[in-house]
Amino acid sequence: MNKSNLKGMSMRVFLLIKRFYPLDHSLIPLLLLNSLLGALVPYIPIVLSAPILNDLIDKRYDEGLKWIIIMVVAVAISNIALELVKNAYLKHARNVQIKVDSLIYLKPLEVDYETLEDGKTMTDFVNAITSLRYQGNYFNVLQYLNQSIQDCISFIFSSVLVIGLCLAAGSTDNWLEIITNPIFSIAIIVVFIAFVSGILAKLIKYCNEQIFKLFKDKLQSEKMAGYAWTLLGAEEKSKVIHSYQMQESINNLVKTASDKVAANYKRECKYWNFQSVANSGASGVITAFAYVLCSFKVLAHAISLGSLVQYSQAIVQMNSSIIDIVSSYQQLSKLMVYFNEITEYLDLPNKFETGTIPVEKRSDHEYEFEFENVSFHYPNQEKHVLKNINCKLKLHDKMAIVGPNGAGKTTFIKLLIRLYEPTSGVIKLNGVDIRKYNYQEYLNLFSVVFQDFGLYGDNIDENVSCRTKYDSNLVNECLLKAGLSEKFIGGDRVLADSSDDKRDAGAFIGEESSNKHSGGENQKVALARALYKNAPVVILDEPTAALDPLSEFDIYQRFYSLVQDKTTLYISHRMSSCRFCNDIIVFDNGEIEERGSHDELIANAGLYSRLWNAQAQYYVEQN
Repeated sequence: MNKSNLKGMSMRVFLLIKRFYPLDHSLIPLLLLNSLLGALVPYIPIVLSAPILNDLIDKRYDEGLKWIIIMVVAVAISNIALELVKNAYLKHARNVQIKVDSLIYLKPLEVDYETLEDGKTMTDFVNAITSLRYQGNYFNVLQYLNQSIQDCISFIFSSVLVIGLCLAAGSTDNWLEIITNPIFSIAIIVVFIAFVSGILAKLIKYCNEQIFKLFKDKLQSEKMAGYAWTLLGAEEKSKVIHSYQMQESINNLVKTASDKVAANYKRECKYWNFQSVANSGASGVITAFAYVLCSFKVLAHAISLGSLVQYSQAIVQMNSSIIDIVSSYQQLSKLMVYFNEITEYLDLPNKFETGTIPVEKRSDHEYEFEFENVSFHYPNQEKHVLKNINCKLKLHDKMAIVGPNGAGKTTFIKLLIRLYEPTSGVIKLNGVDIRKYNYQEYLNLFSVVFQDFGLYGDNIDENVSCRTKYDSNLVNECLLKAGLSEKFIGGDRVLADSSDDKRDAGAFIGEESSNKHSGGENQKVALARALYKNAPVVILDEPTAALDPLSEFDIYQRFYSLVQDKTTLYISHRMSSCRFCNDIIVFDNGEIEERGSHDELIANAGLYSRLWNAQAQYYVEQN
């Protein structure tokens, strides 16, 4: 065991414990107390066995019975205390593990969108979860730390007993006196145990190194298996699988992933079994050595026959403690490598620092936004998605943002609502850089419906309000305004005045829902969400993609009146939606190509006119 490696590993364990210590201040004291009791309890019968056996051998039955009663009572009390402490420790340890799990799963809520959308971040997330599921969880770290402390205490206590054995000199004049000499006894015990433990340590280290090498392969196979099972459980993918008769291909993928997981597990078990056999073999050799040495001590009249069991068990316990300390060190070293996947993920920073300026609450919705020389490219990409954008968003206007695919429309919106920061240039709100405003207050200015509007496995009320506490009447009102029928609200969804238990039992939407809603109905729920928030700026990114033409016309008519004097931005590939807007911004290749009203842009005969005519020709009756 390398001293520098031991120091480094100990420091990593200490920092890890320190990191999660605030989650439960009682856990570490309970762990230490559990380690202390766990180490000392086995020595009660070992220590008391000598006087019991000596009294029975010498036919002092009354004294022997007294020692037996003392041992029984001491063992009973100590085991009850140990069990109580152990249960308390395990309860706190599992609760902390749940909290650590929550930190990992909730980390995406703390990270800025730019970092979260990065593919590497999601890879780190999957690696962290896989490490957590495999072995790198905090509970295992605590268990091995508990075992290490317990083994250290046991080693100290057993060493005291073994030193007592070594110092016991014989009273014979033959070769036994040489063998049982204190110096010789100490030397042979140290050499023999060091030799056996050294060989075992190398074997354990080798096995752990091989197991760790399997981790990377296991990580990939686990992710492949998870992806395969996701394909089978996703409704939208199942439609494609059945339509294109992909069953054989998916079966091959599942089989390949399962075979890889099974193969890695089989190889891993081989090393675990080898470790187990090596441990058992070493323990057997040391046990035999201990009884031989103690027997020589008895024959040399250095110790009593009753002490033979005590001292031989002390040697066995000392050796077992050394072996377990080495094993725990190896296991903790491995866990620290696994836990690196988790801590690296938990340490991901939030790049978007919030400002300090509060956003003024204005009932007149006088919020003016301005882009000044704004350019942007996505992380790890050189090509600019937006180039030198300069524009103001007019107050209270109904604006449309149009252009070909990849023109930069959605990216423009992402910058506006601060999902990303500009690569260069500045965006201002009422003349102030938006980065200087409080981030959460700034987000409250926007009600956004994205193309992938994201409904969740929750009841409709919480999907609309995005809160656990909400105004049920207002939810109903927004659903009706979004175009959902009263039948939908009262049938597929629990009514707002229903009891809590009924509300919990049904009315769920999202991929975990047993209720089936059409894409158009789900999209209207997302629109209702934007109405419920009642923000001064409304952004609709392809808000009617899942609606039929009549429903689309109805939605635009409704929203035009519902948003009233709010600033509204529509992004759509359906050029007909532009007729509801008095200002149209046309993007192409990351730049603003033109801007104006529908009539003005048609008269210009530019890109907007070409886009309009390309769609309009399909609605004109051909002769």
